[in-house]
Amino acid sequence: MRLMQRVYTQLSDLRLSETNLRRAISDADLGDAAFWQRLKDFMLRPAEAEPSKRVLRYTPEAQATFFMAGFREFRDPTDTEAWILPALFALVLPVCLDVKVVASESSIPLLLEADELPETVWLEGAHPAIAALVQDSRLRIDYPEAKPGEFQRGLMPALARLAAAYMIHLDTEYAPPKENFHRFAPLAHSLMESPLYVFHYLKKQARDERPVSAERVRRYIAYAESLFSPKGDYTVSLARKLVEQYRGFYRAKTPLNGNRMRRPLDVVAETLLKADQRLFDTPEALVELAEAELKRFMARVGEGKADGRFPKGVSAAERAAAMRQFSETFVNEVFIGIFNRDVAALRGRQLNLLSSACESLYEEMQRAEWAERGRDDDEADETPMDATI
Repeated sequence: MRLMQRVYTQLSDLRLSETNLRRAISDADLGDAAFWQRLKDFMLRPAEAEPSKRVLRYTPEAQATFFMAGFREFRDPTDTEAWILPALFALVLPVCLDVKVVASESSIPLLLEADELPETVWLEGAHPAIAALVQDSRLRIDYPEAKPGEFQRGLMPALARLAAAYMIHLDTEYAPPKENFHRFAPLAHSLMESPLYVFHYLKKQARDERPVSAERVRRYIAYAESLFSPKGDYTVSLARKLVEQYRGFYRAKTPLNGNRMRRPLDVVAETLLKADQRLFDTPEALVELAEAELKRFMARVGEGKADGRFPKGVSAAERAAAMRQFSETFVNEVFIGIFNRDVAALRGRQLNLLSSACESLYEEMQRAEWAERGRDDDEADETPMDATI
């Protein structure tokens, strides 16, 4: 209890946008309990440090079987903003201190004894954005393996998703000194709707001329694959498969940009969009149509009449096989499998999300290729997205 009293006295407010804290969280394995236990901002300070006046607490003389604290806002926060820090503390404190935590808008204690709460964390009446990310209002340390189509439940997966969503929000919406968490709810719900929204927000940052480093691209890919993909969801894997296949016959010229990195995807999508579905009514007919248009496009690339180039060391026969493979995947797995032959989807949100993912994955693969073999003279132009966090 003495240790808990000391922790309770030193509990302080945080600004998630603070540079060192934000960088530490951005660089971490968010599902690793050891990271949170060693994070400087959650460690005890010297005993003589003054208690934070932004946290409301009982006096040291109060004797209780629990500790109750409130976060004071010196302005009128939105419902979303009011839950940002309490939700984070509610998930971090059990990891660091092996305690049970209740987070609530109630001004009176909901429980008096730990035995009244079988779980480890109770987020009572949490904002819907927070509830969507953590999945359960009551969280335990261990949960069974997730079923297909479900997110992994439990304290650490919930903490990892919450922290990742906070970092994506700050990367996208932070305008010093304002963290703008009143805009957090749409982002949280979008991330839980589809992992491809991770790349949507990455692209939004680039459009807003925010610095997007290669490291951030890799981090967002990891977020999409490990945190925001339900078990069995192959959406990001499909995007990676498409990029790997079209890189078998196509390379974007430098400096890299979104249009160049996704060009084969656009060619096939536009071809299927314009195709008369009454004439091309079988998957094989659509594959042949897409393949033929890709060959025409790559012929123009070879003649210098279209943007792009051939990958080095790949024969004409290998390029032709890759074009066939890419056409089959796009038609069968994307247009028929996901879009259900809905032509409107080829110019709508679903294709835009897939395109954003392909751009990021292409960039990651290209940088990995350059790191392995170096850049040739015709690849030496400066590429975008080379800045710090």
